[in-house]
Formats: sequence, structure tokens, C-alpha cells
Amino acid sequence: MNTVRSTPGEELRTLVLLDPTADDGETALELLRPVDVHVALVVLLHGAQSEALHRYARCEGISVATAGWTYLDQAAARIAAPHRLVETVIATGPDTAYELSAMAAHGDVERILLPSSVTATEPRLLDRIDPALAEVAVATPLRNAS
Repeated sequence: MNTVRSTPGEELRTLVLLDPTADDGETALELLRPVDVHVALVVLLHGAQSEALHRYARCEGISVATAGWTYLDQAAARIAAPHRLVETVIATGPDTAYELSAMAAHGDVERILLPSSVTATEPRLLDRIDPALAEVAVATPLRNAS
């Protein structure tokens, strides 16, 4: 598995926001394409999207950052492929749009993929990410089994 914690090259990245708290918090992974060879998985340590990390950290007696790295390492293993470099990123600020925009502002980001859970947790998020920075896509919500 190729997991790094820094930007290693010139190829364009695909940022994938994960929400470990929501049932549909990993739906953005479904938007990955075979041509997405440099993927940066992003998790937030503050805000509603981080509640599950805080609970896990308390239960295990570890820091929230360690809980975040553990979650990201597991998610990275699920999408690992011989052709894909998976980067894991912990964003510490509470402002999701700012964090993603700051990462994309470096100019090496092609796409930002968001889980369907953001439509409920941050309904104005899409309005706050400059589309000039990167293409932004939101995953389709999971269907409830009836």
C-alpha cells in the first residue's frame, strides 16, 4: 500500500473528503475513476463530521489525531491499487470549505469529491468552494433499505 502524508509529485491530485460520522460519509469514494492515480483522502478533526473520531478516541484512550490517522489508513487500504498513490490528510480547522480550498489553491488538484452527507451537514459548502480551483462533485446519497 502506498500511503504518504505529504504531496510527493507533479501529477494532479483528487481530494476526497470523508465523513466517518455519517452512514454515507464514504460515498465520495464511489466517484473515483481509474485515472485518479493520486488520491488525497481528507478527514476533519473538528465539526460534526468528526464526532465519530472523538468517540473512538475517548473509547480507546488515544488522541483524536491518532483516531483520524487510523481511520484514514483503513480507508486508504480499501482503495489501494498498484497504479494509485494514496495520500492521507488530516485537516485541523473547523471550516471545511476553507480547508479544501486551501489544499486546492496549490494548483495541483484536479477534482474535489464530497460525500453525500455534506448536503445535510454543510448545505452551503458547494457555494463556498471556488469552482475555478478544481472540479467539485458530490456523491449520490445511499438508499435506505426498506
